[in-house]
Amino acid sequence: MPSDSSHALVRQGFFGWLAPSSPKKSSSSIPKPPARGPAPDDVYHEENKAVWKEVKDRNGNESTLIFAIVSSDQKKPMRKLMDEKKKGGKLQSTVVVTTQSHLQDVMNATVGTRYKTLYLLVSSTVDYLTYNIAGFFKSVYVTPCGLRSQHDALYIGSSSTFAGLRTYEWDRRTDSKLLKKRITYAEGCVIDLQDNLEEARRVLNEPIVQPNLEETDKVEIKRQFDLFREDVVCGSEGSRGTSRHGFRGGKVF
Repeated sequence: MPSDSSHALVRQGFFGWLAPSSPKKSSSSIPKPPARGPAPDDVYHEENKAVWKEVKDRNGNESTLIFAIVSSDQKKPMRKLMDEKKKGGKLQSTVVVTTQSHLQDVMNATVGTRYKTLYLLVSSTVDYLTYNIAGFFKSVYVTPCGLRSQHDALYIGSSSTFAGLRTYEWDRRTDSKLLKKRITYAEGCVIDLQDNLEEARRVLNEPIVQPNLEETDKVEIKRQFDLFREDVVCGSEGSRGTSRHGFRGGKVF
């Protein structure tokens, strides 16, 4: 999957890269006109449509802030699409189109605002995300958009934090204020522990904090914890063809 920059080779499944084949000589001496490529705004049409679908499903509350995170080349057509939706009266929530490289600057600008809920809606053109989310948000949701294969997960950097706490430590929070907050990873998210594996193992040996939750929530926490431990011990295959250790997305309480 492409990251925040374009690349010249074509990915061939999980096994490596396939270089473009050599051009064949034409038997005709009459030159053919060059094929007309798609207009710049059409290149990311499907990706932008997938992001818009997620935006539309979450739009409607003025206390909701939505970040549509796309690749650099995708940013302009995505902004154009959001402007059209806004002019058409289809946006009630605030939607900000940005890239991974500018995400933190945009987040820092929201400190002290009225927003309570934050959505990070990530295009399939982005495969790695890091962030430090301020604690004034009550709920945070991280959602990969579009179709992603098993090996095209959205990786969340282990240095990412919410309210000053690393996200993979979230179910061990003890502060009463933090217990009232929630961060949720949709299916397709993986917390990348490759650069912080020893710390993650230390965290895994600590007891999980289970506040006053429904029994079904406690069962879900245990299930996620078991998956997390299994991934750390065994590792998981990442989208870049290297072994990674991570925690797959789901609810994190």
